[in-house]
Formats: sequence, structure tokens, C-alpha cells
Amino acid sequence: NQASQAWCIRVKSFKHTSASQVVRSMTTNGTQLGLGYLKGGPMALVFAGVLGNSLASANLARVAARDVLSLRLHIKWERIKRLAQEYRDFPLYSASTNLIDMVSLGLPIFLLTHYYGLAAAGAFAFANRILSAPLGLVQRALRQVLYQKASETHNTGDSLLSLYVKFTAGLFAVGIVPTLVFVVWAPGIFTLIFGAQWLTAGIFAQSLTLWLLFMFCNLPALLCARIARMQRKMFFFNLVTLAARSLALVAGGMYLSAPHTVLAFSMVGVVINLYFILIVGAALRKMEGKTAWKDILAGLKGG
Repeated sequence: NQASQAWCIRVKSFKHTSASQVVRSMTTNGTQLGLGYLKGGPMALVFAGVLGNSLASANLARVAARDVLSLRLHIKWERIKRLAQEYRDFPLYSASTNLIDMVSLGLPIFLLTHYYGLAAAGAFAFANRILSAPLGLVQRALRQVLYQKASETHNTGDSLLSLYVKFTAGLFAVGIVPTLVFVVWAPGIFTLIFGAQWLTAGIFAQSLTLWLLFMFCNLPALLCARIARMQRKMFFFNLVTLAARSLALVAGGMYLSAPHTVLAFSMVGVVINLYFILIVGAALRKMEGKTAWKDILAGLKGG
């Protein structure tokens, strides 16, 4: 799915990438709801996820297959092997980084269940899903455009740092108001919409929204780090992230209440994502030489 999506972004086929996201969401969520109503059990969730991703991949693969067929006369195995050797850091580190990241994001469910029980873990999962859904929708749409734009900017020799600062600042400006609303009123919003039984989820949401804001803002950092060939640094950075999150959850589970543990977990996420944004910016500045801050500020005003 990711390979086909990357090709569609490369050829600016945003219509198909957007359609695949709609197909995935509707299929996965619709199947989960239907099989959940029919008491499908845990395997229904797995089946729904596989089905949604399969249909989304089929939609994207049509574009990739069409282009591969039209370019088949230009495909040379020697060039494929040379490029595979040159860019081996992408599968070597990115696949490992993605695995570590998934473990790191799934860790709270297991540890909160261990220390506080299923109710606390369920409240965390519910709050995280409610907050992540709109952010994920915006991020997926932005990822397509930003990745293509950043790659094009880098290949044409224009300032990637200026684009990076512009997009990061823009995402922060978009996310700060909803974040402040949830920091102040999340418990009331959750109880009003979902009922009093979800008060704990609302309390967790107060803390999680801070972490999710910086996760939202680090999208340009993730994409530009790949373009700048920082895969190895990202791999070790994710190892540190996993260790820090584990320490926050274990220490919190031993000495703190569930809301304070979630707050500690969120604050670790804030610090880590902010640091990541800064180190990618520093790496881009070093890569481009001494890009003048007045040029960056001028780009922000112009954007």
C-alpha cells in the first residue's frame, strides 16, 4: 500500500490517493461496526483492517500498474540494482523505525491495562481515537501534497528549510486553538457528547491533546528527514523515544494515578516531538549552508 501510495504521490495522482483513503476508512469502520453488531469478536477487527487496506491498495495499484506497463521498455535490472544499493537505507532503517514506532504507540494500552485495569486502558484508547481521527484525516491529505512539494523543492535546488519552517509554523497555527479548547474543556465535551461514563476519557484527552498537537506539527520533520537521508538518525531517535515512553508509563504506573501517568506520557511526547522538529531544522540548515533567517521570515509572510 505504501509503495503504491508513494508512486501516486510522485506522479501527482492525488485524486486516487484521496479516494483510497475514503475507501479504507469506509470499509474498515463500516465492517468493524457491522461485525461488532454481530458479535464478531477480536478477529473481526483484524479482518476489517485487512479488508480496508486491501481495497485501498487495489485502488492505488491500478495507477502504479498502468504506469509500470507504459514505462516497461525503460526498466533495466542493472539500474534497479544500482538504485537499490544506493537507497538501501530506506528499507533498512525505515521499516525498523516504523515497527518501533508502532510498538511505542501501542505500549500505553498494555501498560495501562497492567497497572490500572481494562477500564483505564479503554478510556485512553477511546480518547486517543477520538482526538486522532480528525488529525489523521488532515495529516494524510497534507502528507501527499507536502511530500511531493518538498521533494520537488529539494530536487530543484530551492530552500527546503524555508518550506519546512513555513509548513511547521502553519500546522502549529492551525492546531493551537483546538488544542487550547480541549485542554480547558475536554472532560465537559466528552461527557456532553458521549455520556458521564466517559469522563475519564475526557480527563485523559486534556493531556493527550498536547502530545497530539506536536505530533501533528512534526509531519514536515518526518518527511524532510527522509528527503535529507536522516533514516539512521531517525532509527536511533525512535529507540530513545520508545525507552522514554516506557519509562514514563512504568514509573507512572508504580507511583502515580492513571491521569497523572497519561499526563507524564503526554509531556514526554511533547518534549520528544519538539526536539525532533528542532534537530531536523538544524540538519536542513546545515545541509543548505547559512540560509538567512530574513529569507525564511519573508517566505512565512509571503505564504
